[in-house]
This record gives sequence, structure tokens and C-alpha cells, in this order.
Amino acid sequence: MAWPRPRSLLHLLLAAFVFVTLPLLTAIYQAGLSFDDLTHQSRNMVFTGIQATRLSQRSRELLLDMERRARQYHILGKADLLALYRADHTEFLGVLTQLRSLLRQADQQRRLNDLRDGAEAVVATLAGEPFDSEVVRKSIERFSRMGDLAAVTAEDSGALVDAELNSLQAAVERTQNTLVFRSLALVPVTLLLISLFTFLINRPIHQLDQAIRRLGTGHFDRSIAVAGPRDLEFLGERLDWLRLRLNSLEQEKNQFLRRMSHELKTPLSSLREGAELLADRVAGPLSPEQTEVVDILDANSRNLQKLIENLLDFNLIQKGAQLQVASLDLSELVAEVVAGHRLTATSKLLRFQLPEQALDLEGDRAKLRTALDNLISNAVSFSPQGGWIRITGSKDSQGVALEVADQGPGIPEAERGKVFDPFFQGSTPRKGHLKGSGIGLSIARECVLAHGGKLDIVDRASGACFRLELPFHPFKEHA
Repeated sequence: MAWPRPRSLLHLLLAAFVFVTLPLLTAIYQAGLSFDDLTHQSRNMVFTGIQATRLSQRSRELLLDMERRARQYHILGKADLLALYRADHTEFLGVLTQLRSLLRQADQQRRLNDLRDGAEAVVATLAGEPFDSEVVRKSIERFSRMGDLAAVTAEDSGALVDAELNSLQAAVERTQNTLVFRSLALVPVTLLLISLFTFLINRPIHQLDQAIRRLGTGHFDRSIAVAGPRDLEFLGERLDWLRLRLNSLEQEKNQFLRRMSHELKTPLSSLREGAELLADRVAGPLSPEQTEVVDILDANSRNLQKLIENLLDFNLIQKGAQLQVASLDLSELVAEVVAGHRLTATSKLLRFQLPEQALDLEGDRAKLRTALDNLISNAVSFSPQGGWIRITGSKDSQGVALEVADQGPGIPEAERGKVFDPFFQGSTPRKGHLKGSGIGLSIARECVLAHGGKLDIVDRASGACFRLELPFHPFKEHA
């Protein structure tokens, strides 16, 4: 049987509040009933104690009155004294009847019966014998024994009050123990309910959070399904629709980039080939002005090709391509990249200082070459005529470090937090025929981060300096 699902998160929260507070409300209700019982029992105890004490005291008073009237009647023989005695006797029997309903133990009942029998015997003697006879005198002597019984009955009344108090105390202790036990039993139940509803509330929210994170990192392969209240399930369905739309747009973007790369590379290759043929004097000798035009064509075609490659590399990195790990020497890779920039560096009379020691590590050669190429290209572009580009390396127990420093205008303090953002164009003018794409440093940093390293800006008095740190072995999840 499937449990009914709440229509909204609000309904789930209300249900959680009701179910979590229900044990507490139940405990409060039961505690109220227990206290009502104790109140009723204590009220009965007070009433019984007062009544027993009052009746015992009244019985002793009546015995004294009856004894006094009997002795007066024995001496004087007046009928009105006998009538008063009969009235006290009747009231005395009524008091004994009430005491009999309160004092229920066998010995107590026996003493009350003895009192009744004694009183009945005296009244019978007074009514049936001459007032001054010896029989009446002896019958009156029964009051001494009856007084002792009345005193014991008074003690029984006190014992009854004590018993009622003990019973009330025991009931209080039982109630207290019961309430403590129920409270202790409610603690795990309440904690269990809290844990259950916390899970039921957090699960769909966590699923939504994970889904949004996957969408934010560009992972569109897994469908989004949220289990929980219907409004959150509907939100999950909308997120899955968004995933499909983003996946479709991502595929369209990749297709556009592939087509653009093909469409641009074909005429660009023809342009470069034509420029090289002209530079080789295949079509005939060139004047100095024509040679300068050919050099400009060749340089700009190479720069355009570089921009296209950067754009494609950025797209691949955004897709999270796996590393092709192999052993390499970072110093040799630096020299190889610098050699690719010799033509531009020579035209600007730039000088390079390269690492002198070997920097062996494991990594993706193509991605590290891309990172170094963008850093060195950035240094070449911003370096002044005749400047130095210093590339120094070091290593320790954790990995290797490489610094690329130039003598250019440097990076303004306000822009240092943005230079690694995609397509960011700084305020410092770039020296060259073409403006940069704004993704070179972003690509460099992503390539370094993919290896588990970091790329940061180092403070220098003049120029810009980037510090690249790489572990000897890249993260396993990237390999």
C-alpha cells in the first residue's frame, strides 16, 4: 500500500509538526488525567479523614452524655431523663452506622458491634428495670468498657487517615514513575519522528541541490527525478526539462563550433599557404613594401588560427575531457613552447630566461602545453620592445612550480580577481595586430586545475608574474 504523498512542502511541514507534537500532547493529556485522579483521591482522603475524626469525637461525646443521663436517671428516676437518653442513644447508633462504612477492617467492625451491643443492652435495662435497681447500676458500669472501645475507635479513625495518606503518597509515586517512564519512552519516539521527517524534508531538497549542481557544472547526461511532495516533484520535472534544453543547446553549440572550426580553418589554411608561397618568392620577387604586407598576412593568419584553437580548447575543457597522463619534463615543454613564439619575440627583440633544472612529473602533455602556451603568449603580447621574459622553475616534495614574469605594465589590483574569468578583457592595451579572445588565462587555469594544481598571480613591483604549481601526479579522478 502506497503512502499518500503531501501536495506541497508546506503540507509536509505541517504533518511533521503534528506528528512530532502528538506524543507530547498525548503525554500532557495523560499527565492531566493522572493529576485529576490524584486530586480526586486527595479530596476523598480529606473528606474521609475529617468525617472519621468528627464521628469518632461525636461518638465519645454521646457516650459521655448517655452515661451522665443514665446515672441521673438511676438516681432521680425522671422519665424526661430517660427520653433524653433514648434520643442520644438513637443518634449514637446513627454515628456507629456511619463509622461502620468508614472503618471496614474486621477488628474495627467488631469493636463497633460491641459498642452497639453495649448501648442496646443499657437502653434495654433502663427501659425494663426499676430505675434504682442493682441491675441498672451494673448496666451503667458498661459505659467504662464502652468508653475504652470508643477511644480505640478514635485511634482507628486516626489510623484510617494515616492509611489514606500512605495510599495517596503511593499513588503520587506511582504516577510520578509512570510519567517519567512515559517521558523517557517518548524521547526515542520523538527523535525517531524528527529524524524521519528531517529525512523526508531534506531528501527532495538535497536532490534538487544535486541536480542544480550537475546542471551548473555542465553534466546533462543524468535525468532529474525528485521524490517528495508533489510541488517539489513538479519542480524536479521542470529542472529535467531545463536539463534537456541545456543539453540540446550544448550539442548545438558543439556542432556550431565544429562547423565554425572547419569553415574557418579551410580558408585560413589557404590564406596561410598563399602567404607562405608569396614569402618564398614563388610568384616572383617582392618589393620591401610587398614583403611587409606578406609578413603581416602571415602573422595575422597565425594569430587567427591561435584564437580558433583557444576557443576549441576552451570548449573541450568545459566538457571535462579526461587527462592523457604520461611522464614529461616541464622544462623541455617550456623550451618547446618558447620556440613557437620565437618569430614574434624576435620581432620585438624579446629575450627569454628559461628553467635550468629538469622538472619531471606526470601529466597531460597537450593540456600542459596549452596552459604554458597561453601564459607565454600573454607575456609576449604585453612585454615592451626589448624586454625580458623570465621563466623560472623549482620543485619540492609536493611537486613542481613555474613562474612566468614579464616587464609589461602589469595587472591592476582591481582586475586581479577577474583575469581568469572567461572572456574578460583587461584595461591594459594588448600590443599586437589582434585583440585577445579573453579566454587564454581561463584555459590555462582550467588545464592546471584539471591536474590538481593551481595558477595564481604573484605580486611584483613591475610587470606581471604568474605562478603555476603542479603535483608530481595528477588527481586520480582526472586521470
